Amino acid sequence: VEHDVVIVGEAGNTPEMLDFYPASYDLVLSVSSTLLNDHKASFATWSRHVDLVAPGQDIYSTFRDNGYAEGFGTSYSAPMVAGTAALIRAQYRDLNALQVVELLRVNGDDIYDISANSPYVEYLGHGRLNMEKALNKTNNTSLRVTEVTPITQFGSTIYGGDSLSLSLRWTNYLSALGATQVTISSSSERLVIPNTTFELPSFASLGTYSLFIPDLYVSEETL
Repeated sequence: VEHDVVIVGEAGNTPEMLDFYPASYDLVLSVSSTLLNDHKASFATWSRHVDLVAPGQDIYSTFRDNGYAEGFGTSYSAPMVAGTAALIRAQYRDLNALQVVELLRVNGDDIYDISANSPYVEYLGHGRLNMEKALNKTNNTSLRVTEVTPITQFGSTIYGGDSLSLSLRWTNYLSALGATQVTISSSSERLVIPNTTFELPSFASLGTYSLFIPDLYVSEETL
């Protein structure tokens, strides 16, 4: 990443929800697998660190002893995404590596409305790779939270009944944005965010903005 290289990793072939490395590291584009009908592949790992999925079943490719064969696995899915990243870098030479990654992510096709994928909502990233949309910049907006820092009376460790504030940083990776309204929520009943809607200012491309949210409520129970 320091040398402006797009890093693509396979999400793994363990059919469980888990973080598979190096794909699950921050700044690595993690790719899991789908079947030809866009269902999540039965062999594929899923996780909140997955960024995209791509076909990974019955993929015809080179094989040992100068042969060809059909294979399966996220090892077949990740190279499709890496190849698309190379095409984007060739076509849009002004984009840095992280912008290429974001262009791939936001142009994935949503496959969560397929009933077979309903158990994996938010665990298959932005959906299935769409090379054409990415190369055409069909979607060119990507505003992401890139830093979350909890601040408590004990530093960054959160205990039940503790006072808690959050410091958040957003990064706008692609096209410039006007003022943007964001909503912040907690999936835990033990953490209450009293003011959930905030308006962020305009962002230039690669612009950042930090927001401090004080006085969140943490229940007496251990988080």
